[in-house]
Amino acid sequence: TNMRNCGRHQCKRRCCDGESCPPCEEVCNRKLRCGNHRCPAPCHSGPCRPCPLSQTISCACGKSSYTLPCGAEAAAAAPRCVQQCLVPPTCRHAAAMKPHKCHFGPCPPCRFSCGTALPCGHTCRCSSCHDTPPPAVAAFQQPKPPKSQAAAAVAPSRKAAAAVEEQPPAALAAAAAKAMLAAGQAQQTCPACTASVQVQCVGQHVTQTLPCHSAKPFSCGQPCGRTLACCNHTCSKACHTVEGAAGSSSSAAAAAEGFKPQPCETCSRPCTNPRSCSHPCPKPCHPGGCELCQADCTIACHCGKTTLHFPCHEHQQITAAAAAAEGISSKQQQQGLVGKLCSRPCTN
Repeated sequence: TNMRNCGRHQCKRRCCDGESCPPCEEVCNRKLRCGNHRCPAPCHSGPCRPCPLSQTISCACGKSSYTLPCGAEAAAAAPRCVQQCLVPPTCRHAAAMKPHKCHFGPCPPCRFSCGTALPCGHTCRCSSCHDTPPPAVAAFQQPKPPKSQAAAAVAPSRKAAAAVEEQPPAALAAAAAKAMLAAGQAQQTCPACTASVQVQCVGQHVTQTLPCHSAKPFSCGQPCGRTLACCNHTCSKACHTVEGAAGSSSSAAAAAEGFKPQPCETCSRPCTNPRSCSHPCPKPCHPGGCELCQADCTIACHCGKTTLHFPCHEHQQITAAAAAAEGISSKQQQQGLVGKLCSRPCTN
């Protein structure tokens, strides 16, 4: 069997003297410099032509692109695009954010602090926006080698139609962001307020500095100290709230935390007010002065035959009148006054 003039393929003619062989009609099939395909041209001498295949590399939005020759896949990079990013911002600062250019990967984060007004009257103190960021655009991926013409020819037509209808990655991310906004899934609840507030106990004894979210009525445990109805002593109950009492915490707020209004204790101590006589006040502790002493006191008539009984306050009047008389001893004056009240005839 003789070789053809290409020096690579054998002559298939039965009778051939090796000098009149026809030109080689086989496919070259040598590996091209792209490293991905083989030469599809008829057998030839000399080097093969460059690989005729190429592919289009597009930006994230699909409006900018360039042609990449086969074999340069490792050096492929995302094309620069001057169009604005299609993905809308999803946080509460969307109106104040500046637009940015088309890109692969996540959008730039929001640079604003939260600053949202809270129900307590303070503003959110988060130093950065805490809302959910928009869905990221798919990252740029190094392209695969283009398919050979033969492989592309046998591909099903439905695959070609799907490739034509495929949306750019930025458009897919934009659709997901709009769906997130429509569902209300973007804005997140602010964390608990951490502003410092002054809180007094329900009895107004001590003041504590607490974070706003935990600033609630509390009992310090000290004795109440409010003046009782007797006006002489103070309440010894543990710190508590009293409905309508001056200086007491808001009854509604205190009741919400389990501190229901309760009255101060009732004073049950005996009265200790000083009196002009030696008899103690028989009433329990009370405001104001004591009533006139009604203790039974006896005075003997000057004749010694009669013993008179008087309430203590009258006895004090008789004694005081006798002591006030001039030139007469208190005993004589007392006997004289008693004598006026004695029903027996005077023996002197």
